[in-house]
Amino acid sequence: MMKRNGNPKAKALQEQRLKSIQNAASLATSFKAICMMTNLSYPQIKNLLSKNPNINNDVRNTLAMNRRHQTLTLDNFSKIKDIPNNELFINTQFIVLDASSMGVPSLRDLLVAFFNAGKKLIITSPTKRQLKSMMFFNDIVGDDAAFILSLIREFTNLCFCVNIDEKDCSDSIESILKYCQAHSKNLTLLTSNKIMARDAGCYKVPCCYIPFSITAGHKYKVVDFIPAKKFGEELILSLIPTDKLFMKLLSGNRAYTLGTYSLKIGDNILLLKRKQAFYNLVHYQIISLASEKNSELRYAIQITPETDVSKLPLKVYVEFVKEFSARYNIQLGISS
Repeated sequence: MMKRNGNPKAKALQEQRLKSIQNAASLATSFKAICMMTNLSYPQIKNLLSKNPNINNDVRNTLAMNRRHQTLTLDNFSKIKDIPNNELFINTQFIVLDASSMGVPSLRDLLVAFFNAGKKLIITSPTKRQLKSMMFFNDIVGDDAAFILSLIREFTNLCFCVNIDEKDCSDSIESILKYCQAHSKNLTLLTSNKIMARDAGCYKVPCCYIPFSITAGHKYKVVDFIPAKKFGEELILSLIPTDKLFMKLLSGNRAYTLGTYSLKIGDNILLLKRKQAFYNLVHYQIISLASEKNSELRYAIQITPETDVSKLPLKVYVEFVKEFSARYNIQLGISS
């Protein structure tokens, strides 16, 4: 006996309802709002999404992003700076934004200044893919990533997504640079990746490098080194290495990854912290033994599966990542 196919009318209705849920999610911030826009009950929506896990994830991610930027408008910025007096920006029509610039101070003000000057923003397909992962970081990097994705969705006249050819490219940096090279007459690359900025010259791509961890005046950002605790006059750091948080203390000519230590001014701490599918590599230097504002953020980078760790700016960073990978058998990025 032949099996009968499912009711085609029921299948068509299900697909129609799923489509309406996705469309509603693009404008909503909660399932309650989706119910109101689709005339479906919450149990109905929950049942449909449970049978379609990919759509379920997309809907939930979209709602999360909308909640973070539900009042997004270009008028939200009370202080809009003039476009930088830089020939690279003045004589260009498009700004190609790299994901490494998420977290840069005043990034949003800078983008709005570009828009006010009639510039357009280009997000390449590798960058968009990275932003979708970075938006879940619970920090300014995640906030900036979600902000850019919101711009793409809500201001299509200002932001353009471009699918670029990634074939025969060793990583996303190479594919983005090749795209920029092919359109170098009317665009400028904006990046906080030193390797990308350096290689841009080889491709003859106009590029503006903005350091991630440096604020105006080229001073390192002063921060609280949270893992350290104040006990009396001492600032104490306990090192307990795991595959989720791995730290190394560099004090004098010695290095430590396990134990409890009294920090000294000038000590350096390297930190690898897992964030979703990526790891953050951060370098702090102790500048004070106070409980707050006791360190400078000297370097920070998100290590994605496409990051070439052998090209990190300092040898000590490369060795630190290799030590972590060997200890926990976790391959971070790629090595050339």
